[in-house]
Amino acid sequence: EYYLADLVAFVADAKQPALDRVKQIRALLRQGDERHEKGDYTQALSSYEQAVVLAELIGDICHAEHARYGLARIYIPSIETPKRQRLRETLVRETERHNHKVLYARSLLAWGNALMAAQLLTKGLEVSVIAYQTAWPLGDFDTVVNGLRFSGRAYSDIGDYESAIARNFQSVQIISEHQVSPLRSCQAYIRIAEIFYLAVKPQLALDYQLEALEYCKRTGNPALPITAKSWIGKYYTLTGQPQQAEIMFRESMVELEGYNDKLGRTLQRTELSILLGDAYLQQVRAKEAANAYKTALGLVTGSKHRRYLAMAHQGLATAFLRQGLY
Repeated sequence: EYYLADLVAFVADAKQPALDRVKQIRALLRQGDERHEKGDYTQALSSYEQAVVLAELIGDICHAEHARYGLARIYIPSIETPKRQRLRETLVRETERHNHKVLYARSLLAWGNALMAAQLLTKGLEVSVIAYQTAWPLGDFDTVVNGLRFSGRAYSDIGDYESAIARNFQSVQIISEHQVSPLRSCQAYIRIAEIFYLAVKPQLALDYQLEALEYCKRTGNPALPITAKSWIGKYYTLTGQPQQAEIMFRESMVELEGYNDKLGRTLQRTELSILLGDAYLQQVRAKEAANAYKTALGLVTGSKHRRYLAMAHQGLATAFLRQGLY
């Protein structure tokens, strides 16, 4: 791992004007990281973009990589372009070539996330496995947990729930044994709950989602408790507790109104509308379900988020069938 050595060498040889730039760059990186943690992704992208420009002006390879990683790890379907995918691929090659192993492992996951969003599951799984295997000997347990989470996601997407559950149980065990951030803990518990849901084990899904909520509340990102409560509502519905589900959905809707990031809020509203539609179908309220799915489609039609589009179209078709409209 040569990142720190390379950074120290650059700073040691730099003149005062370059050192002043480094201070600006580090301030922008901190700002970007803080905005990212709060879920303010639009503003985080702005901070990282400014940091990249300044770092490249003075030939600061380390901070330029750090800033590009900030850009690469944010995946929002509505802003995705081939250029952003090339950014991720280039960053993986550069961090590997420079032997910056921590950033290499994290950059692999940024790339893997985009690959899986594009349904390139085999490649996404391969990249995720390399990432957590690289991060383990470095003691970067946040990245280990994230890599296991992503590989579990790939297995669940191809229908191998047994392997998906095994990967996610590994991540939960690591959380219990090592220091892992609330963010990664929140995401890991949400993932294992989702896999139990896909494996048609709603009570286990509910149990793990309730644990996820406690971690999500500690992240500082208001979107995560909203997401957790939305899924808790769904699992309450599936376990025959519609009143508890309604409470969770109402809380999610209220909290969503105070969420500042426009792009993030759109995706949250889309997901919540789909979950509401699913819950209404469970309660044999087909007309209300159809309205919820229509709301979701109105939010994502024309976007590149295939998963939400497919879920909303499928739900709407089911709601229409139950009303005898097809």
